[in-house]
Amino acid sequence: MLKILRLVFYRISFGPKKQISQSSLLLVWYPLHEKVLSQHSGEEVVLLAQKNSLKGLSFISFVSLLKILKNIACIPHNMIRSGLSYDWFFYKTFYSFLEENKVESLTIAGHYDKYATWISYLARDMDIYLTISQHGANSKYSLPHKIPANRVETFSLAEEGLFKSTILFPENTEFYIKGFKSSLVFLEGKFDRRAVAIVSQPGYEDKVSMIIDTLRSFDPEMEIIVYSHPADKFRRGNLCIDKKYRCKMVHNERYWDIDFLIVFTSTLAYDYWSCKSFQGFVICYYDKNCLVALYDDERSIIIYPDTYKTQLKEILQKK
Repeated sequence: MLKILRLVFYRISFGPKKQISQSSLLLVWYPLHEKVLSQHSGEEVVLLAQKNSLKGLSFISFVSLLKILKNIACIPHNMIRSGLSYDWFFYKTFYSFLEENKVESLTIAGHYDKYATWISYLARDMDIYLTISQHGANSKYSLPHKIPANRVETFSLAEEGLFKSTILFPENTEFYIKGFKSSLVFLEGKFDRRAVAIVSQPGYEDKVSMIIDTLRSFDPEMEIIVYSHPADKFRRGNLCIDKKYRCKMVHNERYWDIDFLIVFTSTLAYDYWSCKSFQGFVICYYDKNCLVALYDDERSIIIYPDTYKTQLKEILQKK
């Protein structure tokens, strides 16, 4: 109940109920969503209630306080016993928001989580036109409940295929390949020798070290750069790469003049493909436990766990 009370106090802080200015809404719940949805028309509304740097107001500011209190009073006992009272209250309050404000269309750039699932089914049941604009790596695993949408904008044909197979009920969905426009500023590394950048991700730190060891066995003088991830152990857990490998660990810089980019499931591959100055190759290390459209993209060079050493050696010799 504490989370619900916090939400109520947050609602009280907004004062009188706000009025949306139009019936087309951009629904965001992470800062990156604002950039993704900037090309769409509509009023920005924030899904999650915590205070953050997003420009729009929380959806609860557009719901009457009386309705919120009624939703609290109506929480079923079985939801309370199951520890699902907050989820039930959040869902009902978001439904109240859509109903009270007569929303006609929603555009999201959402992670395909419970919020996206709730939004999609509410939109379908309330006859609200829902657009999903892709913003990052597609679902690594098939969703337990596929979601309906009227329109989906994807990075590539391969991403469209993954939406159809793992995320959506695609029968009545209009698809549009929007491509990928990177927001990164690429720098020139001015490397003296062949350069390879490896993109680290949480859970892949050991594989990063393994690939570095393999590359060094082929070419002791190669420039090796590791792009850390905000949540990986290299940045958050103070994990270090053995100094004997002579790697350059970078947190924010991205270089356009590398020869090879090695990724696992990162959409940094799309950033590089969209960079006109990048003339190198993108190599994807295959993970059988993940469903990633990068593996089906014709621009990718795929290496596999059982044969990656031989493949890397051949790639480095040919390219």
